[in-house]
Amino acid sequence: MTLTKVAVLGAGFSGLTLAWALKKKGFEVEVFEAHAAPGGLIQTSFQKVMVEAAAHALLSSLEVEELFQDLKIEMVRAGYVSNAKWIFRGKAQKWPLTFKESLKSLGIPKKPKPMETVQEWAQRNSSMTLNDFLMAPALQGVYGAQTDQLSASLVLGAMFDKQLKPKRGNIKGSVAPLNGMNELIHKLTSLFTVHYNSTHTVQSLKSLFPVVVVATGITDASRILETENSKLANALLKIPKVSLLSATISFGQQTSRIKGFGC
Repeated sequence: MTLTKVAVLGAGFSGLTLAWALKKKGFEVEVFEAHAAPGGLIQTSFQKVMVEAAAHALLSSLEVEELFQDLKIEMVRAGYVSNAKWIFRGKAQKWPLTFKESLKSLGIPKKPKPMETVQEWAQRNSSMTLNDFLMAPALQGVYGAQTDQLSASLVLGAMFDKQLKPKRGNIKGSVAPLNGMNELIHKLTSLFTVHYNSTHTVQSLKSLFPVVVVATGITDASRILETENSKLANALLKIPKVSLLSATISFGQQTSRIKGFGC
C-alpha cells in the first residue's frame, strides 16, 4: 500500500516545515496543534521596533531560498551590522585571541570524537583559552548553552563532513521575511489543514492516517508518546534541556563606535 496521508503533531517551525517538505513529495498532510495559534516559540510582535520572540532569521541555503520562493515571501538579507560580531575580553574585540594564542589555534583541527563536547574538542585542539574566549561566547548566542553541554559532532560536524553542509544558495548569510518570522509561519499554515486546540492522540490518529509524526518539543513529545511507548517517553525526558530567557533592547540612536548586533 502506498502511504499518502500523514498527520503531523505540532504546528511549530519543525512541524510546519516538515509538512511543507512532505507535501512537496506528494503526501497529503494535516497538522494538529494543541494550542490556539501556530508558531510555537516563533512569534513576531510590533512595538517601537519589530521584536522576535525566538529566531529572527534563517541561515541562507538552497532549501531556505526554495521555501521562500514557494511561499512567495519577500526575502530580506540581514544588514552588515548583523555580521559584525564583537566579543568582550577586557574590551570589545572582533578577534579576542592574542597573536600567540591565535598561532596555537591555527593548526589543522581534529575531527570531533564520539560523545565529545565542544569544550573538550577545543581543549584537545588548542587550549581552554580557545574555548573560554572564542568558542563559548560565540556559541552561547546561537545555542543558549555552555560549551560543556554542546556536542562537538553536532555543532562542528559540517567542518569535517561535506555531506552535513546544506547546499549553498544564491545568497550568503542570514535572511528573514520582510514582515518578520510570523509571516513565514502563517504562509506555511495556508498550505494545508491545521487543526487547532487539538486533543488528538497518536492512537486516535492512527485510524485515519497511515503515518503519524510527532514534531513537538521534548517535553510535549514525551507526554504524547507515554501511552504509545513508555520507554521512549522516559528516555526523551532524560535529555538535558536549557532554560532560556530572551530580552530585546532597542536604542533611539547610535551612541557607540561599536556597530554590532545582539548581546
